[in-house]
Amino acid sequence: REAEAQGGGLLDRLFRASFGASAEAAATTAASDRRPAAAGDGIDASPGMSPTSTARRGSQPESWMDLLGRKVCELGQAVMGIAPEDFEFWFSARFGEPVPPISKLSFGDASKQALGEGKMLLMWFHQDESEATKRFCTEVLQSSLFLELMSSSFLLWAGDVSRFEPAQIARILGCAQFPALIVAQPLRSEFDNFGAQFALEWPLGNFAQPLLRFAPQEPGGGLSADAIIAGLTGVVEDHQDSVRQREAEAARRASHLAEERRLREEQDREYEEALLADQLAAAARQEDA
Repeated sequence: REAEAQGGGLLDRLFRASFGASAEAAATTAASDRRPAAAGDGIDASPGMSPTSTARRGSQPESWMDLLGRKVCELGQAVMGIAPEDFEFWFSARFGEPVPPISKLSFGDASKQALGEGKMLLMWFHQDESEATKRFCTEVLQSSLFLELMSSSFLLWAGDVSRFEPAQIARILGCAQFPALIVAQPLRSEFDNFGAQFALEWPLGNFAQPLLRFAPQEPGGGLSADAIIAGLTGVVEDHQDSVRQREAEAARRASHLAEERRLREEQDREYEEALLADQLAAAARQEDA
């Protein structure tokens, strides 16, 4: 027991030295959990339930293990950047609700999903937790207008430029100031870019045509929430017009192909009828002979 107590005390000291005051609170909670309930504590220890569990029924303080895990996760994100699958958790921990739906997929898979759902791809390039990032998240990504547009027309993919893939995509797109927001139309092939001069290819064989870009003009600069909402609304309207035009063109092409098929079938039928008539006439001549 003495060895256990010494080991526990050493662990508590190491933890407090690593994580400061927040660890002190967690360690105090853990110590109180180990302390037996005194007669005057006023704790109602129901049968089959320990005094500690009874005292914590109303609230569940963060244990030192939970705190350690959270701190290690934050340290990893600070060093290696935020992975796509962690962005929603990161956003919720810092800004609360509402949390915009953020794709947990790689860029290529997110682009394919947007193409399959008939949506545009909205790329958010994140660099650090600056004041500009905070304003962007609270004023743009949490706004009701943005969330409404997201649900109908966009798939949001977030990339931390501290990581390899987002950094390379941002470099190809010429993004140097962050946070940046880019609207892109996923393409089935490089020839489906409607005459545009540039189509992003990432990874190999996956194409997206950039349509609109929002980025700070200088380091530390912010983005205008009104300009972003207005720009996204405009690009949605253009996208809907483009979709209607493509659907009309597809309908015309289908009608043309159906007409060609009908004519070809009619010609084949006339040919077969003429061939049968010739064969019958030849047979009749042979009988007469």
